[in-house]
Amino acid sequence: MKILFLVQRTKIHQHRPFIEALNNEDVKTTIVPDSMRMRTPIAFPRFLKLTSSFDPDYVFIDLPYYNAHFIKMLRRRLLIHLIGDFWTELSWRGYLSSSLHEKFFSIWRTKVMSNGIKKASLILPASKWLENRVKNRVPNVKTHVLYKALKKDYWSECRDVNSLRLAHPAVSATMDFEIYPKTLGLIHLMPLMKELQQVHFYLAGGGRYGNLIAKIKPSNVYLLGHVSRSKIKSLLTQTDVFIHPATYESGFGSYSVIEASLLEKPIVASNVGGIPEAVLDNTTGYLCNPYDLKAWKDRIQYLLDNPNVGHDLGAQARRHVENTLNPKRIAKDFIQAISRGS
Repeated sequence: MKILFLVQRTKIHQHRPFIEALNNEDVKTTIVPDSMRMRTPIAFPRFLKLTSSFDPDYVFIDLPYYNAHFIKMLRRRLLIHLIGDFWTELSWRGYLSSSLHEKFFSIWRTKVMSNGIKKASLILPASKWLENRVKNRVPNVKTHVLYKALKKDYWSECRDVNSLRLAHPAVSATMDFEIYPKTLGLIHLMPLMKELQQVHFYLAGGGRYGNLIAKIKPSNVYLLGHVSRSKIKSLLTQTDVFIHPATYESGFGSYSVIEASLLEKPIVASNVGGIPEAVLDNTTGYLCNPYDLKAWKDRIQYLLDNPNVGHDLGAQARRHVENTLNPKRIAKDFIQAISRGS
């Protein structure tokens, strides 16, 4: 079996553990960075050359744009790894933008991607929650949940765990402020953070909606902005409790939840989207309604007051994540899924 991976350049490192596991199962692969140019019609001659030289049985993409149409024109079987609910995300972006150009672009991009996803031989949603969303949108296409395989010794190259100095008790969150529903969860939590004046809240991440938090944050909330992976490790290593109050999350938790789990941190997260697949309530962490401030306060305070409970939850969280995101298991399940769909 031969698979050509045409994936976003910035996401290649996330796919490598999965690709290496496939290679160990005697699947031949090649990786091509999917630049913006590759998503336009003018890239077709280059794409034709790529597929002719490697002659793949399948082409794997993580962004169903014009490339999906090229692949079907070449009579190649298409695998689409869907990492987000683009219908919802683009709708939010268009609705919140003040630019007519961006509003139009969001509508157009949704149309192109909606048509592209229908070309798939198999859609690979990044969570069970997202799989249900896909089935509602595209009921006649086959699906198989494909979690992102976890790199062995994920944090090994990040050795400086003292690059940040946190005041305690410390609660942290790392989040993408580019997606409004994720930012909205932190905005709703601001009154709680103000109430817990003795707790220091550290928020890492960047994006267009980060300024909304900057305008309303109390004095015990510290915005760190975009930080390196080493500083993320430093932040998580020192934090007492990790929170993920997103009102939307389409994947298996999020990378931030996975990273906190690997460092055995107690987690309080929203009971929305794919988060409950990563955080098992009362087993690997606590889940709360994103709008129930009392529940959030009670859970955070309980973990701060009972570090032994947090230690036990963190240890369970690491085992759950490492087991679920095991590359060998994910690769074997994937091979069986595409074999059934052939």
